[in-house]
Amino acid sequence: MEKFKGPQLTIVLYSFLFIFALSFFYLATTFPIPTIGNHTLGPGFYPSLISAALIVLITTQVVFDLKQNKLFSRKARKSFPWRPVWMFSILAGYAVAMYLIGYLAATILCFALILFMLGIRNWLWYLAAPIFSYGLNVVFADIFLVFLPSGLLFQ
Repeated sequence: MEKFKGPQLTIVLYSFLFIFALSFFYLATTFPIPTIGNHTLGPGFYPSLISAALIVLITTQVVFDLKQNKLFSRKARKSFPWRPVWMFSILAGYAVAMYLIGYLAATILCFALILFMLGIRNWLWYLAAPIFSYGLNVVFADIFLVFLPSGLLFQ
């Protein structure tokens, strides 16, 4: 079997992410709706929103790549799309880190890694990572009363 080249692998990655988002969207719509109180949104709203946004973003990226001929150009055949692979790896590592070290530490680390992968070297953004992460933690814990994972190491 011949190895995948740049555009073929890019199409495979886009397809994988698209199928993942569709599956996650379907799964989120199967969450039970709470029967206590007057709930208009329910527990599946946020996952459905995120997966719908991912579907729209993937579709938009494919359309732009096709318009700019990035998928089938000579340069694309020689290149390997490392950035999506690294980003997916960081997010998978984030899920594991959140389980082990908790939301706050994992989010700060993941935020900084994503900034680095995107090529952002301004130190103000790295300073914003813990502030933003802590702010989200406060919003979820104090306003929404949803306690985020503290991690196995800190229990």
